[in-house]
Amino acid sequence: MEYSNIEPLFLLGEILTSPGVIGFAINLDRLLLRHQCGDWGDICSEDREANDRAIANGEAILSQYPVTTSPGSTSIVIIMSEDDRSYTVAFLDSESALHPAG
Repeated sequence: MEYSNIEPLFLLGEILTSPGVIGFAINLDRLLLRHQCGDWGDICSEDREANDRAIANGEAILSQYPVTTSPGSTSIVIIMSEDDRSYTVAFLDSESALHPAG
C-alpha cells in the first residue's frame, strides 16, 4: 500500500517496543514511517476515518500491519500513538501494550 502522504502528519514522541517486536527481524522504522505518514495498514474504514480525525483532534492513533515473523508464520504489529503524542508504542497482537513508567 502507498503512503497517504510523503511527509509525517504528527510526532511520534518516545518510541516504546515490546519484547516480541524486538525479538523478530521486523523493519520497525518502515512501519513507524507508514504509521506517521497516514498509511494505517490493515484496519477497517471506520478506524481509518477515526485516525484521520484524531490527527486534528489530538486523539490516539492506531495502525496494524501484518508481518512475517518466521517462515509460514504471520503476526500483527500494532502501533499506537498516544493522544498527547508523548509516546508511540509498537507491540504484537499477542502481547499487551506497553506504557511508559511514571
